[in-house]
Amino acid sequence: MTKKQTTQSTNMLFNNNHYNPLFFTTLNNDILLVCYSALNSLTNYELLNQFIHTNNYQGLVIYNIPKDTDAVSLKEWPNLKGLFLSRY
Repeated sequence: MTKKQTTQSTNMLFNNNHYNPLFFTTLNNDILLVCYSALNSLTNYELLNQFIHTNNYQGLVIYNIPKDTDAVSLKEWPNLKGLFLSRY
């Protein structure tokens, strides 16, 4: 898959409201993006930490966080680099 195809696929994912992926990686595969709804349901701190180290990710970004969530509680997640709130 070329960079152009990847960009087109990513745009389709973000613009399609019927499909909400739980995980993304950046183009250079050093940042893991995880949907808030996957935390503590599909994964936990230990599994995510192991996955990050095994795959050499440099950081973690949590996205689609509900606006009423206490973001301070998310600081415990490994290599956290950013948080993105849901627009709803």
